[in-house]
Amino acid sequence: MLDQYTYANRKVKISYAFFQPDRYKKSVKIDPSAMEKYFEEQKERYRIPEKIRITYAAFDPEVYKKTPKLMRRKSETTMTRNMDLFREKKQVKAKHILFKLSETAPQEEEAKIRDKALGVLKEQKRERIFLSLQEVF
Repeated sequence: MLDQYTYANRKVKISYAFFQPDRYKKSVKIDPSAMEKYFEEQKERYRIPEKIRITYAAFDPEVYKKTPKLMRRKSETTMTRNMDLFREKKQVKAKHILFKLSETAPQEEEAKIRDKALGVLKEQKRERIFLSLQEVF
């Protein structure tokens, strides 16, 4: 109670002087080197402290312990209703090595290329890397 009374009834004497700055601007001479020197000496007075913005989120872990059961049930029903979305379709990947043969090629040339293709197939079956075969042929 005493603090409130003291605060409410405190009296302060203020004295002030009114002047027009334009009258004094002409008589004041600014020396940039003196300003620089003063600033360097008083640098710490002008330093602005670092600021960090922090946001906190408060939550009760007990509330979150109960929800996974509900979420699991919901996800299970969603999954059973939409099984086609969760299945991977069978994919077949094919790679080819093509051999050039003109339409008017004689039987002997066709036989040579067929033998070459069969040789590549045998190498591939011996587990040789397909890409290296592709580079060779």
